[in-house]
Amino acid sequence: GRTGERVTSVEDAQIAAELYGLRISKFLRKPPLPRVLKTLELIREVNPNPGSILEVGCGRGTAMWPMMEALAGTRFYGADSYEGRGGDLRAMRDAGVAQSGDGYHLPAQALTGLARASHDAVLCLEVLEHLESDRDVEAAAGELLRVSRDLVLVSVPSVKDGNPDHKRLFTAGALRNLFLRAGAARVELQEVPKHFVVSVRKNP
Repeated sequence: GRTGERVTSVEDAQIAAELYGLRISKFLRKPPLPRVLKTLELIREVNPNPGSILEVGCGRGTAMWPMMEALAGTRFYGADSYEGRGGDLRAMRDAGVAQSGDGYHLPAQALTGLARASHDAVLCLEVLEHLESDRDVEAAAGELLRVSRDLVLVSVPSVKDGNPDHKRLFTAGALRNLFLRAGAARVELQEVPKHFVVSVRKNP
């Protein structure tokens, strides 16, 4: 995976991206987390070949890297409230990772500038529990649905975990009602160890 060339494996992509300044998360060298595997399974059930996926709160790629490997041909985009994350996504693109698109410095509750129905699927994994106000949570649910063509996938902790950055713990009913109020046609929940994974559909 020399820089300036198209890279075809995730391992080569990681090496090339590091050369362009992207710090790869330690999680990338471990098997994908159960919630990531469940998310990937749900994407494939709805659309085996999505054209584009936006991950809101993409972090350093704990979910994105395994999905890039599994969904060849899908273009991935990331949004994160951390300003440096857009540079991470650009490093991936400049390294020749064909699947990587742009990165946006945007919080989940205000995806300003992203067009309505601009991505086949929108992911928001381990983000909503960090939002302090009910207003921000409601706004985030609406924004996730707005920029998706149909599918939104969300994961949150289902048990208290002692993380001081987690501001709230959702029940299954609260998650379902959150997205129904935001305009979803269907909301289904599945459980993996210590987490809910929520599949939200805009279309009946």
